[in-house]
Amino acid sequence: MNKQILAQWIELATVLFFGFGLFIYSSTYTLLTQSSHLHQSYNSFDFYSIALYEVFILGLIYIFLKKRKWDIQHFNLDFKWYMIGVALLLVTLQFLLSYTADQLLIWASFFEGTSNPNIDLEVNMLSILLMLLVNSIFEEVLLIGYLFKRLKRYPIAIPIVVGTLIRISFHTYQGIEEIPRVIILEFVLGIFYGKYKKLWPVILAHGIGNLIYFLNQEYQWLEL
Repeated sequence: MNKQILAQWIELATVLFFGFGLFIYSSTYTLLTQSSHLHQSYNSFDFYSIALYEVFILGLIYIFLKKRKWDIQHFNLDFKWYMIGVALLLVTLQFLLSYTADQLLIWASFFEGTSNPNIDLEVNMLSILLMLLVNSIFEEVLLIGYLFKRLKRYPIAIPIVVGTLIRISFHTYQGIEEIPRVIILEFVLGIFYGKYKKLWPVILAHGIGNLIYFLNQEYQWLEL
């Protein structure tokens, strides 16, 4: 392994550690602490704190990558209005696949004896929108934009698998029943980005999907 390749792997490990290390630790701790896993509550301060933390970490990673000769153009962040429609199609596809997977797993009694945590949200709409905007940019810039670019010499399956494992590791606090949906999210967004190299539809799809999830937590429209 030459020095350039070694430096790239060190860069990758550094970005992923600073980007998701704390979230992975927190999610794992919550999962293993049974009482906190079964009942969770979040307020507006929690959402503001997450958003500010992610802005701070993304800023540090930006400075680090800039020193590594990265440029904003590497992330394919050019925006066109039609991308909103593309994002809605991605959300629809994701929900259809998730619903189908849920029904198959229920039919197979795969998650029998398990339950997702009861999540109480005491948040205002501003904190939800701010957190969704920042979080969607944060996760997709790193797990799609950065990861796919850094691993571009490998088959598309490699960044998708790596991204999936990382997403699962910091979503375990939501319960194991959420794992299929996390896998589907990465699959849908990763396949799209791998083909079209447009990041804004991915970011918007993530945000819209999470907004629907949070609104459903409040109003219980659907059993998602």
